[in-house]
Amino acid sequence: NYYKYSLILYPENISAIINLYVSSKYVGKSEYSKKILLDTVKIENVFKKDLLYLTLGNIYLREQRFDTAIFMFQEGLKINPNNADLQKVISELK
Repeated sequence: NYYKYSLILYPENISAIINLYVSSKYVGKSEYSKKILLDTVKIENVFKKDLLYLTLGNIYLREQRFDTAIFMFQEGLKINPNNADLQKVISELK
C-alpha cells in the first residue's frame, strides 16, 4: 500500500495518513486506520496536526460519539485557532 510505505518513510506526512484512513475505510479496515490517526496525533511537531483532529472529529461524528468528536475538534482549534473548518463545525454542534 502506497500510503503505508509513505508513512514508514515520512511519519509526518499528514496527507498519507488521512488517505490511508479513507482507503482503508472502503475495504473494511477503518478501525486500523483510526488507530493510526490516534497514534499520529500523539507525535510532537506533526505538520498540520489540526487536520488530523478534524478528520478524527468527523469520524467520531459518523459514529455518533458526539462528546469525543467535540473534544477532537477543540483539540484541533488549540493547535490552529484560525482553522475555519474547525470553527464552523464546533459552532454548528453548539
